[in-house]
Amino acid sequence: MRIKILNNSDWRYFHIFEDKSFIYDPYLIWRPKNNFSVFNSQGYRGKELSTENKIHEFRIFTFGDSNVLGWNEENGPNWPRYLQELLGGRFAVINAGVWGYTSFQGLRRFKESLLFCPDMVLISFGSNDAHPVTTSDAEYTSRTIRKIKLDKVFIKFRTGQLLLSVLDKSLLKNKEDLTHRVDLEEYKSNLNEIIKLSKQRDIKIVLLTRPYIGESFDKNMWKSFAPAYNKATIEVAKNNAIPVIDIYSYFKGKEEFFADECHFNEKGHREAAKIIYENIKAIVY
Repeated sequence: MRIKILNNSDWRYFHIFEDKSFIYDPYLIWRPKNNFSVFNSQGYRGKELSTENKIHEFRIFTFGDSNVLGWNEENGPNWPRYLQELLGGRFAVINAGVWGYTSFQGLRRFKESLLFCPDMVLISFGSNDAHPVTTSDAEYTSRTIRKIKLDKVFIKFRTGQLLLSVLDKSLLKNKEDLTHRVDLEEYKSNLNEIIKLSKQRDIKIVLLTRPYIGESFDKNMWKSFAPAYNKATIEVAKNNAIPVIDIYSYFKGKEEFFADECHFNEKGHREAAKIIYENIKAIVY
């Protein structure tokens, strides 16, 4: 689907070059900087993990965007931590959320997590997927300069970063239309792939719709497309006979749980943890 140009919806450059919490990565576009900000040496929020799962430890990985990762403070609110408190000591809830991530990045990050033998995964994407941009995430990682790996050399130097930026802009200057970072069909495909890989490894999987509040007054903004992505999440879950938690519906119109239009405040994170706990306890106990 092609839509009208918007110039302020692409945060990828900021996360790659300007956000100190991340480093550029040609596979994930950007990844957490190890042992920096809220991330441990493995790029997750939470305790360090061994590659061999302890026999009595049930590992739950939570994949998603900023509303999964939570606030940028050492003990900042995030529902995976509160879910850990509700579940107790036999469980390890690993927060694998990353600010700005789409399902395109989430699928790739999920594949990396298989090294750590997850027992369950909770998946929450959609809002960043819906963002209108000049080139999709898939196109972004497949450009010539990315393919030949010169970016790995350039990215180490500020002048190289500027060169990458100039090259990107020159490649895109004649494009007049926008697409989504991940269109609906690819979004469904990404979720289906995560489900398929999980089932192959006997990993329990639960999908979550993406919460936000308010209506969009611009038909070309991400919130205008968000309902379709939440609907797709529910559809994919039902087609694969797996659980889905409609977090969006739980919080619809409840401004007291939000810090802004699409991010929980502390009260919201705690409430989300309770809702998720009530929905998964029959699966994990």
